[in-house]
Amino acid sequence: MTRTHLLLRARAAACAAVTTAAGALMLANAAHGQAALKPAGTLDGHTDPVYTVSWSPDGKTIATGGFDNTVRLWNAATRKELRKYDGHTGLVLAVAIAPDGKRILSGSLDKTAKIWLYPASSPLKELPNLAVAAKSLALKPDGKQAVAGIGKVARVFDPATGVTVRDLAGATADVLAVAWSADGNTIAVGDAARAVRLYKAADGAPLGVIETPADAVNALAFLPNNTQIVSGGNDGNGRIWQLPVDAPRAGDAKGKINAAAATPDGAKLITASDKTVRIWNAADLALIKEVAGLEQPVVAVAMKADGGRFAVAYANKVISIREADGKEVKKTEPLPATVTALALRADGAQVAAAGDDKQIRVINVADGKVVKTLAGHGGRINALEYGPKDGNQLFSASADKLARLWDVNAGKSVRDFGGHEDGVTSLATTRDGSKLATGSLDKKVRIFNVGDGKLLLTAVGHAGAIRGAALSNDGNRLASSGDDNTTRFWDATNGRPLQVLPTGAPAAATSVLPDNARALAATADGKLHLWKPAATRVLAGHAGPILAVAVHPNGSQIYTSSADKTVKVFDPNNGNMIRSLEGHGDAVRAVAVTKDGQKALTGSNDKTLKIWATGDGRLLLTTPAQPAGVTSVAATLDNKTAVLGLGDGSLKLIDLTKAEPTLVERLAVPGLAQGAVVATAIAPDASTIVLASDDKTVRVWPFPSVDASKTLAGHAGQIYGAAWSRDGKLVATAAADKSCRIWDPEQGKQVRSIDNAHEAVVYAVGFSPKADVLATAGDDKLVKFWNVADGKELRRGTGHGAAVYCLAWSPDGGRVATGSVDKTIRIWNAADGKELFKLDGHPDDVYGLSFSPDGKKLASAGYAGNVVVWDVAAAPKIATKQLVAPTTQAYSVAWRPDGKQIAVAASDNKVYLFEVP
Repeated sequence: MTRTHLLLRARAAACAAVTTAAGALMLANAAHGQAALKPAGTLDGHTDPVYTVSWSPDGKTIATGGFDNTVRLWNAATRKELRKYDGHTGLVLAVAIAPDGKRILSGSLDKTAKIWLYPASSPLKELPNLAVAAKSLALKPDGKQAVAGIGKVARVFDPATGVTVRDLAGATADVLAVAWSADGNTIAVGDAARAVRLYKAADGAPLGVIETPADAVNALAFLPNNTQIVSGGNDGNGRIWQLPVDAPRAGDAKGKINAAAATPDGAKLITASDKTVRIWNAADLALIKEVAGLEQPVVAVAMKADGGRFAVAYANKVISIREADGKEVKKTEPLPATVTALALRADGAQVAAAGDDKQIRVINVADGKVVKTLAGHGGRINALEYGPKDGNQLFSASADKLARLWDVNAGKSVRDFGGHEDGVTSLATTRDGSKLATGSLDKKVRIFNVGDGKLLLTAVGHAGAIRGAALSNDGNRLASSGDDNTTRFWDATNGRPLQVLPTGAPAAATSVLPDNARALAATADGKLHLWKPAATRVLAGHAGPILAVAVHPNGSQIYTSSADKTVKVFDPNNGNMIRSLEGHGDAVRAVAVTKDGQKALTGSNDKTLKIWATGDGRLLLTTPAQPAGVTSVAATLDNKTAVLGLGDGSLKLIDLTKAEPTLVERLAVPGLAQGAVVATAIAPDASTIVLASDDKTVRVWPFPSVDASKTLAGHAGQIYGAAWSRDGKLVATAAADKSCRIWDPEQGKQVRSIDNAHEAVVYAVGFSPKADVLATAGDDKLVKFWNVADGKELRRGTGHGAAVYCLAWSPDGGRVATGSVDKTIRIWNAADGKELFKLDGHPDDVYGLSFSPDGKKLASAGYAGNVVVWDVAAAPKIATKQLVAPTTQAYSVAWRPDGKQIAVAASDNKVYLFEVP
């Protein structure tokens, strides 16, 4: 039977089976001198005729079924579609909302009835009184707590109650990212001021702070090992951090540090504060020796490679050579110029001193005599360092923008290291002497190959002049300190910034310790800072900010999505890019990996979700364009469903088991928020969704039902009628196979079948209020009453001259109304099946009937589009007659539970709503 045939000729049952059932759509015209039905609006959204309609018990929502094979749910007040239920493969000919308002029953041409879970119209819980929008959220792995970034705090709350557990304070800017470790023990919080803060989940105790080089931390994700976390920032780089984060050590030089230097291997540090020199163990900042009461303020210091001897330059141009215990070995005569830099040869036999006269003097420690003068710089010399090989190499850094390598024995320059745009302030070589690092007033650090002077890389990121630079012994790490009150840690192999270490003051010296993992800085305010940076590697490749991060469940891949329209996949073990996922047409705002690790999900401002194979990066599917950009995505634990948060405040549920783009959308849930849904998280048991939106709310919603909870299969023909018992414990269906069946909706099982209930099609069915009697109507012109307990016929009503399409019980159970192709409505005494009276005057075939909640009125809908409201309280008469719309058929009618409106399902794909006078 075709849809056209059904529209024009077929007789399908659209009557309400329960007096509390209801529906929705709009009308026009009045008659018989009575007050007209006032149009109240239409429900627009079905793509084919709407055939059946039902109201919820509270009158707030309307369920409809139509020839587009869908069941839809509507907000009766706003007339907006709340949800679409797909699943029937044939026309939906009957729909009824359960008396408890929690389930919807539908019957279809596909020979099945389905029970759908009724969605909540409001959130289970909502975090109240948020002053600003939450920008991130994460669920604890067991789902019992959640954390949301709200302003400058991360709020931990119970999603079941909405009660705040605690606020995690400390951020100095808005919290943009939050993450919960897989073991549930640690919470990570990223903010707009580059910091990642770690907290103990049990009590909120701070566990450490990571300062990232990015100016904002937009995304965070823990690796499954719980000891590493990956961040994504505005600089386009991801970074992997090792946990736990070591607390920085501090030392106090008890005065402004005028000069500082480290041994070439970084094991010891010497500082000078006015007339006091201190020697420190760099590994733990333990004070080894304090030499106080020197004769002059110290302006420069240097140490022998093994730390056994040091040199100081006084403000009066004199250099003093001392043993590690402070005993003076030699003192020079005043030099021609004030000393600006010192260096001790590895064996301690020579000291090089740079003067503010742009010359370097090499002094023999044994007799204090100048043995070589090296001239050629065009500006003040700011730093000196002996090369590690044979003591004949000397490096210098000058205000003339150059670093220079000298042959001391020959007394001449070997090569220059250029490229800086301002004076060079500091320098350091690797232990093998193969690389040279230079820092400059131009805020940059450069690394050169010593052998040929070739520039290897430039590190950019400081906001102030560089005052110290040091390379690790293995040449893989670079530390630099500057006037921006930070020390920065870099990957010296590629120049990528690893971590920012706050110092609070400009640094006088910087060093990398022999373990190649820790950085040391002495700052002008007299403080020493020792860190073990948490950064292990940089994930580089994006050309724009990273907006989201996801980790493969087994930890083998890291996914970063970016404003550059791409998703990059990295190997966390070495930081190398595995592949780039390209194809989105706008910024990729969201990324997730299914729990089985088989699929990666990416959502973009281009309004699409893309699904990729994690094994080889193949694009498996692109969804049709959504109503707005995809701003967040999460996958259920069973890997079957993805929840998309959209920029218009709605959710979409996507079927991850489908391969055809047109079949993947399972459910649309509009209107959940007034702003973009910026973050979503799904409870492990898929019972709830936690969502944060731009409208300053964090809400906990029941997880939307996407499939029929039960499918009632067994009929051999299409189902025309469906009804609930008033207590919701039974449902009944009527079908073209001549049978009526009674079902247990909880179990989805058939209780009994009344076979051959009618001689042909059974069009309508309905329970009495007590659910002890079942009424049916059919193509054989009969109305029958059945004992629900045993399925036996009790009585029958005769009188109609043609097929009976619909029936309705009165609220008190005393009467049953039936409508027929004979254009009459008959009212029967339910107790004995006798006809009480007949309503003539309906201008067309009667397709739908519904008693008003008080039982005093009866609404009918006719095939030609007529809607009639009858006064059946006493002497029956027509109260109101109205046409739905010209050339439009009316198929079903239902009363709102308060009796103030009726809803009419119509052939023009609409449901009409009318106010009843």
